[in-house]
Amino acid sequence: MANVIPESVKRDIKDRVSIKDLVEDYVRLQKDGQYYKGLCPFHKEKTPSFKIHEERGFFKCFGCGEYGDVFSFLMKVEGMSFPEALERLASRAGVELPKRELSEEEKKAEADKRTLFEVNLAAADFFHRNLLESREAEAARQYLRKRKIGDETIARFKLGYSLPGWSANLDYLARKGATIDSMRSAGLVIIGDSGKPYDRFRGRIMFPIMDAQAGVRSFGGRLVTDEKDQPKYLNGPETEIYKKGSGFFGVYQSKAGIRKKNRVIVVEGYFDQIALDQAGVGCAAATLGTAMTEEHARALRRLTRNVFMVFDSDEAGKKASARSLPILLEAGLSPRMVLIPEGKDPADYLENHDARDFERLLDASPGLLDYYIEDVLGKAAGVKSDEAEAVRMAAEMIGKVQDRIERGIYVDSLARKSGVDARALQKRVRRPEPRTALEDEDSKEVGGIGGSGAYPPAEFELAINLMHHPNLAIAVKESGVIEHMANEGLKAFVKSIFEDSAGGGEADPVEHLEKISDRGLVQRLSGAILESDPYENAPEKALNDSIGMILHESLTENIKKIKREMERASKEGNEILWRELAGRYKELEAERSANGFSGEFK
Repeated sequence: MANVIPESVKRDIKDRVSIKDLVEDYVRLQKDGQYYKGLCPFHKEKTPSFKIHEERGFFKCFGCGEYGDVFSFLMKVEGMSFPEALERLASRAGVELPKRELSEEEKKAEADKRTLFEVNLAAADFFHRNLLESREAEAARQYLRKRKIGDETIARFKLGYSLPGWSANLDYLARKGATIDSMRSAGLVIIGDSGKPYDRFRGRIMFPIMDAQAGVRSFGGRLVTDEKDQPKYLNGPETEIYKKGSGFFGVYQSKAGIRKKNRVIVVEGYFDQIALDQAGVGCAAATLGTAMTEEHARALRRLTRNVFMVFDSDEAGKKASARSLPILLEAGLSPRMVLIPEGKDPADYLENHDARDFERLLDASPGLLDYYIEDVLGKAAGVKSDEAEAVRMAAEMIGKVQDRIERGIYVDSLARKSGVDARALQKRVRRPEPRTALEDEDSKEVGGIGGSGAYPPAEFELAINLMHHPNLAIAVKESGVIEHMANEGLKAFVKSIFEDSAGGGEADPVEHLEKISDRGLVQRLSGAILESDPYENAPEKALNDSIGMILHESLTENIKKIKREMERASKEGNEILWRELAGRYKELEAERSANGFSGEFK
């Protein structure tokens, strides 16, 4: 879709959608002069470094370096593809998107996915009605009452019951028009060795696994009474719409609370999630019978950076926490370890405690990395070789912390606890990382007119001036200065603005920045875009000065090059070439003298 949507449509959406209003759905903003600022939703920070330029429709974080427009913000904060963000924003703006004809293959894929959602929804309705009305579900209802699960919670999570027997759900869905193939593709039906289909879920309390938009992607089921030859919990298989390593149970019900409180509590069981929700703690999400994956971590990051992990306190739980820690750290999350007294799980704990008690557990929870370091150091105490290995393990784990300052704090802490010099530990945790605007600020190279760093100042100034005053594009073209620019990134940036503006468009920061491969330059330019217009009073004069200086520097470089070639020709005794170069040298010197060192362009 991104390739067929006219630029005019995307710009119409940008004009109608306020980036301030969009961001305020996720971030609390406050006025800061001509900008708005708030805590960045893309990394953890205590002091706001996230700024918005409402008029330009542009955001930039001076801490982590993220930048963009309404499209890129929604894509990053929700983990959407561009087509998904386009549709969401078009709906918000009241803009009708042009339709395109899908290929037969695309039509079939879309239809197949819709069918799976429809089949799952019909099954969820059937299971839910069974739980509420069927005599065969009485034991399931008693079990839920014993677990203190109320009627409102049953309705909120659409809990259900799969009837015993081999084909109750299959027969119901068939009457609704579903095919055996669609039921099998949805994971609801299994084809036996004899070729005969039968229900996957039988005699179980059913938990619909919903996505953030309430689409039913799969199911989990728990036996009401334990049976030796059957697993207590049974989850649906992976399908075209369900991937075990990326989903959570309860995200749809908890999403609003997670956003409001800026935290998520990750638990292992369905009932733990439900108990926290019912008690009013909320913000919980349950893994689906798998270990923490990178996909899980990315899904959490789209919701919040603050993750509270609730593991069993036994050795298996500690190992699970150790396995999940590097994945969470590398995703830029800040995990904490919730320790529940007496080794209880959240559901058991809340039987005799209320939400305030659980909140106190959250407040007292240590950082998961702190817990890990204490654990590995404690186990090794007294044996020097073991202690050295424990320090190496702790240092390597610290190296996965994404924030440079936070990483430094952990290094100092490990040094104090282990007695190992912090400089030796730094070598173990040091790793290459991309430069950010924050690091640029530390090195006095913030993107802006006064801090172009390694980039030619006149070229940098020209780029910023043209961004603020795209009407000067004609003067840029007539000067021919683009071909004389030394930095390829700045040349591409200026050329992009010129071509867009010359064609009747307006300078769009994001579109032009995306054409630059030099990420350091992108950080400097994106920061400078949010600065006040430094040429507001005399943009033409500033442009003239920049052009003159660029041409002067280009001319000077050419003169130096010819001088080197003359020296080489002299050494080789090539008098004819030397005289030819000398003539060119005089011409360039005369041209430089005519234009003057002042930079005035003629």
